[in-house]
Amino acid sequence: MRDCHLNQRYLDSNDAIVVFPHFQRRIVPNWVDRYAPRRVPAADVTNNVLQIYPSEAFVQNLPGGCIPTRDDFKLFVDGPQERIWRWNHVVDAGQRLGGQLIEDLEKGRIPDLIEPF
Repeated sequence: MRDCHLNQRYLDSNDAIVVFPHFQRRIVPNWVDRYAPRRVPAADVTNNVLQIYPSEAFVQNLPGGCIPTRDDFKLFVDGPQERIWRWNHVVDAGQRLGGQLIEDLEKGRIPDLIEPF
C-alpha cells in the first residue's frame, strides 16, 4: 500500500531529490505501522527525500490544536457548522503557510531550514 506513506525509493538516482510534502514530521513506512511510532522507513528510502511539513507550533495554533481528519465528520455530526468553520480556518492557515514557503524559496532560506531525518 502506498497511500501517503513512504516505504520505497521514488527515484533510483542519488543525484536527484524527491520533494515530499506531508502533514506531519513522521513518515510512516506502511499503513499498519501508523500505530507503531518506532517504525520508520529505511535510510536508503529517505536519503534523497526533502520532506516539507508544518511545524508543531503551526499545528498547535489550528482549531483544536490538530489537523482536521475524516473523523471530524463523526466528531461534529451534530455540529457541521463547527466542522466547516474549522476546516476553512485550516485552509486559510495553509494558504498563509504556502505563501511563507514561496517567500522562503524566493529568498533562499531553504538551506537554513533543512534538518536531517
